[in-house]
Amino acid sequence: MSRELVQVARQLILLGDSPLAKTSRNKSISAAYYAVFSATCELVADAFSDQKHGGLWGDESFVRAYRAVDHRTIKAVAQLIGGTPKEMAKGEKNPKIKKQNDVLAKLGLPPERSGGHKIIWSINIMALQQARLSADYNPRFQASVQEAESRVIQANEALDALSSLGEHGRAQLAFELVFWPRRES
Repeated sequence: MSRELVQVARQLILLGDSPLAKTSRNKSISAAYYAVFSATCELVADAFSDQKHGGLWGDESFVRAYRAVDHRTIKAVAQLIGGTPKEMAKGEKNPKIKKQNDVLAKLGLPPERSGGHKIIWSINIMALQQARLSADYNPRFQASVQEAESRVIQANEALDALSSLGEHGRAQLAFELVFWPRRES
């Protein structure tokens, strides 16, 4: 479904100069974000419901796991992985990754090894999330064709990054999205 949403986003851009063009470009940005959001939720659902291996827990567990992730959680985890937008703008290395690896070690899990793909996912989903908020909630926002096209490209990059995660990386990201640290201790 995620790649289909990206195709819908791309088609919304192609309405050209029609009266609906400005609105459709905003909706294109929203669809691009939701493509990545849906793929991220599906990653969690796959990890916890085992649908691909015979559905040991059944359809209900898939839906519950899919819906366990929300927008705020994704933002928090993406910032944990890639840093805050301010940190990324400065090019700082995120010190939270070391802390995350320390927590994983205490839980008996290996340290993060798929950081590159997860960082690409985190940077793109944060940018898409911010763009979606403007497109959906700012009545004066009017996306240009270039802005909408760049968001579709970001969605594809984020989806490619998720697809490139190995089994361990997918499981680790699912774990982080469900059990993210809510407060610094």
